[in-house]
Amino acid sequence: MNRLDGKVAFLDFGMTKRLDIEQIELEQIAVDAAVHKDPEALRVELADLGFVKNPTKLDAERLMDAVMIVGGWYLEDREYRVFGYKGKQVRDNIHSADLVAAFEAYRANPRPAAVYNIGGGRASNCSMLEAIEACERIAGRELNWEMGPEPRIGDHRWWISDLAPFEADYPGWSIRYGIDDILTQMYEQNVERWTAAPA
Repeated sequence: MNRLDGKVAFLDFGMTKRLDIEQIELEQIAVDAAVHKDPEALRVELADLGFVKNPTKLDAERLMDAVMIVGGWYLEDREYRVFGYKGKQVRDNIHSADLVAAFEAYRANPRPAAVYNIGGGRASNCSMLEAIEACERIAGRELNWEMGPEPRIGDHRWWISDLAPFEADYPGWSIRYGIDDILTQMYEQNVERWTAAPA
């Protein structure tokens, strides 16, 4: 982000181990400020969260612009483009609870130097077209999307993680949430925010 003094500032939100309820509430207020396009409130909330050290030195409008460039796609109901492969490219998807359970299993019985690929595997995967159909069914409305003719450079047609090595080492762990569970929870957690967003 370019500051008024011509210097470049980088916003790094980093990795977070734990969030207390106060932190979560402050983050929700910051998201609401972005949803309602309130630059001054966003600047104040990002300062309260510790992301901005000297809020008066940042232009609130430019800060809002930077936040919307990074995350505006999430807040706006705009056309989504599927890139190539006729929407049949497949990805596995893992619910955060399943991923955390995998971390906990490893922490309880670490295997130094072991390497695992963790994702939804064969239990939780879908194509872009299947994901769009599921989202439309869950939301009860058509999504605004289009098919792009060309795939993105380097994009895979199919990727499903092989969970067998992890499951062999941690037989008590398994995928508990499928695609519909993940998409339904995402919808239910966000539908109020999405419908409240100004057009």
